[in-house]
Amino acid sequence: MKALKHTTSTKWLAFLALITSLIAVPFGSQARPHYSSGLSGQVRLHNGLAVNLGRPSASIHPFPASLRVYSAATGEFIAAVTTDPAGRFQVALPPGDYRVAPDTMHIGQVLEPGQTVIGRYEEAALVDVTVHAHRFTRLAITYEEHMGN
Repeated sequence: MKALKHTTSTKWLAFLALITSLIAVPFGSQARPHYSSGLSGQVRLHNGLAVNLGRPSASIHPFPASLRVYSAATGEFIAAVTTDPAGRFQVALPPGDYRVAPDTMHIGQVLEPGQTVIGRYEEAALVDVTVHAHRFTRLAITYEEHMGN
């Protein structure tokens, strides 16, 4: 009987240790390093399709969008970034060379490669950037508005 109690109490202690570790680290969270460097900036939309009294009337305004960050050296995906409604963003990264790929957007949604669009859509060029230690490199990304099929 004592052997059964000892085994049961050992299992109970192991169970309590597991529960305690799950409470200490929230489920699904991963420890991410904290960097004092990275990228920050604002995304804007250049609306070259606007027409004012029959003449082109381009305007530039903040634009909420999604961006992907890749290692310039390896092409490895590093981070996905979504701007706030005013187009502002910030992402902490270690020093290094990166390629920022703005996602093509349509009515506030990311377009998948090969997806057909009827009406307006927005796209921006790739941006190659270097992040230096202990500072956030500022980026201004400008989307251009285009007309789909």
